[in-house]
Amino acid sequence: METAPNTRECPKVSAEERAKHDLIKQILKLRWMGMEKEAEQLIGRSLRRAEPGIVSLLGPLDTD
Repeated sequence: METAPNTRECPKVSAEERAKHDLIKQILKLRWMGMEKEAEQLIGRSLRRAEPGIVSLLGPLDTD
């Protein structure tokens, strides 16, 4: 069976890593949309679930 030429193989990433990536993406999107309060709440929830790597990847919380 042949695969389509435009498809790419996804790297094998654990579900935990994918969840962290999705969380970071969601937080950055909220900030981009100007929803800083919601982004901070999401960061707070992720810290309570013991995911400290999330905050370090997001950079400074105050960008002004």
